[in-house]
Amino acid sequence: MSVPASAPSAVRSPRPDAPEPPRHAFTPVDQPETSDHGGGVEGDSASSAELYAILSALSELPLRQDLAVTGSVNQHGEIQAIGAVNEKIEGFFDICRRRALTGTQGVLIPQANVQHLMLRRDVIDACAEGKFAIYPVNTIDEGIALLTGAPAGERSAGGCYPDGSVNRLVEDRLRSFARIRARSGSAPLARSRSYGSYSSCPPSYVPRRKIGPEV
Repeated sequence: MSVPASAPSAVRSPRPDAPEPPRHAFTPVDQPETSDHGGGVEGDSASSAELYAILSALSELPLRQDLAVTGSVNQHGEIQAIGAVNEKIEGFFDICRRRALTGTQGVLIPQANVQHLMLRRDVIDACAEGKFAIYPVNTIDEGIALLTGAPAGERSAGGCYPDGSVNRLVEDRLRSFARIRARSGSAPLARSRSYGSYSSCPPSYVPRRKIGPEV
């Protein structure tokens, strides 16, 4: 199945002059897959949206409510391809159009699905006119930065995430949970057979075990 030459024009990066999008704390932005048995979320196409919601809750950073999300995520934080990408984009576009297109609405999709885009002409035209957008993402870090407006953050050579980054806020929150657990007299969390005590690590740094082979 070929991709029409006009399809790539529907994909774009965030506009720097776009109006401030609506936000609401801790609310997932996924268009959930529904079953034939009464609805609900199933399958792994919603897994990235679920992870974004968890990161939002831990960091206390609100998520944009004008963006839908689809995409599977693996243990490395990489966004994986999903099925029915055209139908999902068009379904959310139809909802937005009925409520009036604002120029900030759009859908986060896996980068791997760009080659599968065969969208309706009205969706392509709306994207070309700046009324709707499709954002291909490769990683959770890319997606959470777009959804929160804050940088995801990368560890420095000293092992710390930048202040104010999503990852720093999440890590600080998890550390606060560990301190509460320690004060309650429960078994300490910051210790493992592989790494020993974390007490000597720099602030906001906990070594992470490698999961799986390098790719």
